[in-house]
Amino acid sequence: YKKFKALSTKDPLTHIYNRAKFNTALRSEIERAQRYNYKLSLILFDIDNFKPINDSHGHLTGDEILCDLTQLIKKNIRNCDTFARYGGDEFVIIAPEVDIYGIWVIAEKLRRIIELYNFKKVKKVTCSFGIAQYIKNEGSKNFIKRADEALYRAKNRKKNGVSL
Repeated sequence: YKKFKALSTKDPLTHIYNRAKFNTALRSEIERAQRYNYKLSLILFDIDNFKPINDSHGHLTGDEILCDLTQLIKKNIRNCDTFARYGGDEFVIIAPEVDIYGIWVIAEKLRRIIELYNFKKVKKVTCSFGIAQYIKNEGSKNFIKRADEALYRAKNRKKNGVSL
C-alpha cells in the first residue's frame, strides 16, 4: 500500500510531491485558512532558460539540475511547507501561516541560494518566482492563477527575480 501511495503522490524523478498531491494539499490548506482565519501564501517558480540547457547539455543534465534544485529547496524550507513539482521545470510551495511580506522574504532567500549554487556541468542556474497571498473565499484556481501571473511578470521583467 505504501508503495502505491508513494507512486500516486510523488514525482518519479525528483521524489517530491506531484501536482495531484499539491492540488489536494492546497484544497486542505485553503479550508484550514478559511476556518481559522490564518494567512496562506504560495510560491510558483521555474528555471530560467531551461530549454536551452536541455538542448545544449542533454536531458540527463536537465534531470540532474531538477534533482539538485529540489534537494537545495527542500533543505531551505520549513517542514510544514508543501513542496511539489507543478510540471516540467515548474515548482510550487504552499506556505501556511505566512503573509505576503513573509513569502517575499522566503522566495528571495531561495532565489539567492539557487543563484549562488554551483550546479554540475552548467554551474549557474537561476529561477524566477511568482508569489501570492490567499484572499478569503478565493478558489484554488484563482489563487494559483495569481501566482502564475506574478511568475510571468518576473520572467518578463528580467528573470532571476521575485514578483507579486
